[in-house]
Amino acid sequence: MDGVFIDVDAELPGVRATEPAIREAATNLIDNALKYAQPGGMGATESGEVDGDEVDGDEAGAGEASGGEARRYVAIWCAFDEESGMVSIEVWNSAPALHDDDLLLAREWGVRGRAATSLGVDGSGYGLPIAEQLVALLGGQLELANAPMPPWAWDQAGVSIRERPGGVSARILLPRAALRTGDHGEGDGP
Repeated sequence: MDGVFIDVDAELPGVRATEPAIREAATNLIDNALKYAQPGGMGATESGEVDGDEVDGDEAGAGEASGGEARRYVAIWCAFDEESGMVSIEVWNSAPALHDDDLLLAREWGVRGRAATSLGVDGSGYGLPIAEQLVALLGGQLELANAPMPPWAWDQAGVSIRERPGGVSARILLPRAALRTGDHGEGDGP
């Protein structure tokens, strides 16, 4: 692996979940990201939009370091998502873009998509469905999408917007924990 980047918001609110469930769901996403990361990923346009027609990772310059060598990347970050009001755990990798039907099928029990076959990646096809079931039981949701490298990881990876690879993003959204009576925010004890 050429680069694994992690960013965790220091001000994350608590979530309504159990540690083992979050650990299992996040581990499944990270395991997939590490297995499927490929040099270059899929191309992103100059504006940062993913080029949906370019699904084979052959766009010139995508994911190349300053020496012109394609690299494999994984980025993991946790933050509060203002739009949804939920805590987000997102795992991105420089994987080849998934076809639309594979984005849906990846959630089915025991189903492995074209990327698993074409890249020769071992697995059972149960990681994402298990993660999705656990997250749903916690009142959250799992999102899977083709996406460019997150902007915060560019500097760490040493790539510019023109060089940044596209890839695949898996995101867990979890509801915030309810404040207990007497909780007034930062600095309060248990």
